[in-house]
Amino acid sequence: QTMGTTRQGNLPAMGGMGFFLEELEESDEEGDETVPIQVDDIPQAFSHFSYEHSKGKQLVCDLQGVWNADDGFVLTDPVIHYVCSRGRKHTNGATDKGEAGVKKFFQTHMCNSLCKRMGLRKRTPATLISVAGK
Repeated sequence: QTMGTTRQGNLPAMGGMGFFLEELEESDEEGDETVPIQVDDIPQAFSHFSYEHSKGKQLVCDLQGVWNADDGFVLTDPVIHYVCSRGRKHTNGATDKGEAGVKKFFQTHMCNSLCKRMGLRKRTPATLISVAGK
């Protein structure tokens, strides 16, 4: 299942993940074809978005759930990795692996068409955001 996308010029500032969950279909003004967003791309892009939006302090991942056209996603069992400048561990429970969990996510994450549409920076464990005081 795919969703339409919009051209880069219409993207809201980093606060609008919900914007992408609406079904939009537009072509790029320069005539390039729009790359469809796969429904499976959304949880991965949301994880990446959560990291960027929190300025590197949190990453929501391991999202599980279902998609339906009426309600969108129903997601459960998130893992939230919290990078603490004071070195606290497991702030969000036993599954919170902090910086190690963030690094592991970005070792395997491949930016998809939604990441690109949102203008999210491609990250690797070597290019993570430095959290002040860490």
